[in-house]
Amino acid sequence: MPPNARPVVVAVGAPPTLFGERLLNDNSEDILTVKWPLVAAHEPKRIVEWIVYLHRRQHDWIKMLLPIMDGILATPSQRPRQWKVWAATKLPCILMDILLEEDMFAEDESRFTNIRYSFEVLATLHYCLTTLMGMYDVPDTNAFVDNHDRECAAALLSRMERFVDLMWTKRHLIPRNPGPNGSDPDHDYGDFLQFALHSHKCMLAMCQIYDREHQTTPPPTFRAAQFLVYYWTYTNPSSDTAQIQKFLHYFIQDHRDLVPHQFIRPVLSFHEHFLRDFTAQLCRFMRDERFMELNAKNLLSLAQVFVDTEPKAFSEIELPGRTGLIPSLITCCQRQTCSSYDDEVVNGFTMQILDRLVCLPGDEMKHRFGEFTGDMNFIGILARSLPLAARACRPRYIEVLATLFTALKTYITGLRREASDDAVIKTTNIYLSSACVWHDTLDRIKPPATNMSTTLLQTNPDRISIPAAVHRLQSRAPKLYEQIPRVCSTVIIFDDAPLTHLAIKSIFAGHPDMKGYFLSWETVAEEEAEGVVQWLCCLHKRQIYHQGTGLLRALTVALGHGRRRTRQFNLWKAAKLPSILIDILLEPDVFRVDGRTYKAVEKMQYCFAVLTGLNRVLSLLVGGSYHIPDNEKFDDQIDQEIAEALMTRMEAFCELIWNERSLTPKDRQEESSGSKEDRFKLSSMAFKNILFLTQIYWRKHGRTPPPTMRAAHFLAYYWVYNPTPVADVPAFFHHFRNHYKGLPFQDFVRSMWAVHDSFADDFMKQISLHLTTQSLLGQQANLLLSMCHTFIKVSPEVIARVNLLVYIDFLQDLLICCIRQMCSSPAECHQVACELTMQIILLLIPVRKDGAREFGAFALKSNFIRVLTNCAISALKGGDIGFIEAWIKVIDALKSYTKWLITNSSTDLKTKSHVRNQTNLVWHDTFLDFMAIHPTQSRLQKLKADVLVVWKSYGAAAYVYAGFEFTTLKRASEPSDVQPQAVKVISFAYVKVAIGSCIVTSIVKNGTGSSDIETSANG
Repeated sequence: MPPNARPVVVAVGAPPTLFGERLLNDNSEDILTVKWPLVAAHEPKRIVEWIVYLHRRQHDWIKMLLPIMDGILATPSQRPRQWKVWAATKLPCILMDILLEEDMFAEDESRFTNIRYSFEVLATLHYCLTTLMGMYDVPDTNAFVDNHDRECAAALLSRMERFVDLMWTKRHLIPRNPGPNGSDPDHDYGDFLQFALHSHKCMLAMCQIYDREHQTTPPPTFRAAQFLVYYWTYTNPSSDTAQIQKFLHYFIQDHRDLVPHQFIRPVLSFHEHFLRDFTAQLCRFMRDERFMELNAKNLLSLAQVFVDTEPKAFSEIELPGRTGLIPSLITCCQRQTCSSYDDEVVNGFTMQILDRLVCLPGDEMKHRFGEFTGDMNFIGILARSLPLAARACRPRYIEVLATLFTALKTYITGLRREASDDAVIKTTNIYLSSACVWHDTLDRIKPPATNMSTTLLQTNPDRISIPAAVHRLQSRAPKLYEQIPRVCSTVIIFDDAPLTHLAIKSIFAGHPDMKGYFLSWETVAEEEAEGVVQWLCCLHKRQIYHQGTGLLRALTVALGHGRRRTRQFNLWKAAKLPSILIDILLEPDVFRVDGRTYKAVEKMQYCFAVLTGLNRVLSLLVGGSYHIPDNEKFDDQIDQEIAEALMTRMEAFCELIWNERSLTPKDRQEESSGSKEDRFKLSSMAFKNILFLTQIYWRKHGRTPPPTMRAAHFLAYYWVYNPTPVADVPAFFHHFRNHYKGLPFQDFVRSMWAVHDSFADDFMKQISLHLTTQSLLGQQANLLLSMCHTFIKVSPEVIARVNLLVYIDFLQDLLICCIRQMCSSPAECHQVACELTMQIILLLIPVRKDGAREFGAFALKSNFIRVLTNCAISALKGGDIGFIEAWIKVIDALKSYTKWLITNSSTDLKTKSHVRNQTNLVWHDTFLDFMAIHPTQSRLQKLKADVLVVWKSYGAAAYVYAGFEFTTLKRASEPSDVQPQAVKVISFAYVKVAIGSCIVTSIVKNGTGSSDIETSANG
């Protein structure tokens, strides 16, 4: 069924639609003719009205519409083009309001609002929230795409507490024994319609909205964390469980004082079996080999807080075999030690949990711990941790380990009481596993103590007394602890390095460049932060790049995420860290690497680490995110001094990055001396740093940096060759052009065109890439068009040398972008987009040999005339003289092409008919609208007369006569059903006719449906 010329009403009270049959009687239920896929695709503004209408009247057609919307929203790669409208009309809020109605989730299957229907609404809400927020992350430091998203999120937050309470009351719909795919045996509507799946996704998205708005997780009173713990307890392992653990980790950190009483104890009393179920799930995940690195840290963090709050309750849960809490902890700890590059955190949590359990009254937990330590060789982990903890100066950790060894002593003493002689003891697992490591461990802690922690061990031998309990001193007779000399000192590795208590001398863990010492840079950044800047200078001076990279990575981690300034940041900014990082980069040949040697790779990684650390410092200095204009002030005197120091180095830094612009490969396939991926990372981080420096410059001087600084040069270059769209650059150049009008800006653009021979082609390709981005709408699209216009206006003759196919792609993408603006952007953006598009076209037509014909071919094919007429009417009413003057010139060019096409004998009759019919659809109504406008100013009156003259001549060129049958069209057309690639292919047929002697295009279809385009000269 073709669409109607006008929207029609298909039922009483229903929204009008182009895709249904007109209501012929008073039967308000007759909506069978509506084509829901077309409504969802091309009438997004009506979707909310349709949902409300169908829900209120309890039409089953809503159960067809919602899955169609799910298919549109669940696109993994990008936002659907309808989302802009759906966010503006608050679609997620409407769906949430429906779910909040009292009769939803009805157990009676015969009711319209039954559980299945409620699941369908919940599923659509899930996909809406995912589209709104993107990939789940916490802390969430991103910004909303536009005001529509921001306002929609704010409206959702006002409903959040009621929605969370609803999900909490419906938690019984989460199956306690889910199927392999998580399905609910009691409500099995297929893999897709599952309450557990969609409810927890919605909950995570709502928590992400809260975090983005308030920079913290929701408080315990919201019950969001309680619901997520409940879901986590009864789900199968997946990426979602890792996300929930990450959320709970930050939730506990944000509300540490409230967590024990308002969260943990209420959670463990959900129902009589919940504590056992929760413990079993916790143990199950700890034994799961997929839980590594950060997932394991978050899991053990969660376990530590729960056990620390209710140790007795957890100690009373008995699970069979090695599925209990203690063996599961040991399994997780061993897996991290053997498989992870960073096991320190997990080991620490493990020891704290075990310490809490063995400190309970009685010997039962000590016996369990000793039994599993022997059976699972956990003594090896303890023996490894003991010297490391002593050398790392961690007295609290030493106390924890000492408590565990005391518990093992109690266990072994019990064994000796039960055994008939020592020979029996020597056959036990605890003896056999201890014998393998005891002497070597003693040798590692035997050298002179370097800090008070080791002294603590040496002066308290009774705390580490397992060997004495089982006569482990017989074979080698080492000295007792009290006989070991005790000396406390610090370590000086280099003369210009800071003193440290954290260095470990080891031929195994030590680094030859560090004189055989090993330093955990994460620990240094945490416990000796005041020496980090001095360490960085020391390592850089000696070109120890590998260690410098490790230090910089630890530094970046210590600076945290988002806008929150850490303790270390305040220390390091006082030590002038930003200036030192830039000075490192300004040294000669810092980016020069020879081949792909190990040293070259180390240096490349070091440069990237320096740029990354600088980026994090600059982001914290300006407040967390890039934006201009920036009229804020710096927080304190130190910030101002840092900004001054950065400004003195900015020109040299920008010059350096510009000279090293080869770091941004023009083609991902090109050969280079370094890894392509490494080079892209370096250029990307350099780009972010220059952006932040321009923001600091604005904050200091109230404008963008001048062209002489080369910041604008690199931003433009990176933007052209970056494979993904960057929205910040067009906004920068909008202000840059306004600040440096005239000759400075013209010289800048000319220098960019002259960077290399193919830059103009590459620039046009990148513009086309951005123009075809469906999410590029509103102000962002207008900024891109403005940037394109200002660059072309300076040197339009450059476009004459652009490759024909590149130019054709650009021209049709330009028109498609303008049409998309008319259909999907706010009304205030329409006029600006249309005027910028016309100005670009008027610059292109004179410099191209067949400019008018190239433009006319695509304008007629894309029905661009409808956009021009709608905007011209608004411009004439509003007195926009510049717009009308440009419009007259564009219509005149289109008239010339139309006349040539219709009078040309080589044009087929079908093409002529199409051109005449398309003109006929808009000509008469537009003419009447022009006639109905009565301007009062003499200049506008003359312009109106010129408009009528050119419009009549255009109609005459298309042979449009009075009385010809026409259709009224008062608004911009909807986007075409034809896919962009198909439009391009079809449009080449028009170009063939339009250009004539320039190109003959033949389209050869291959077996897969793609098109190969061949060109040849045509005399």
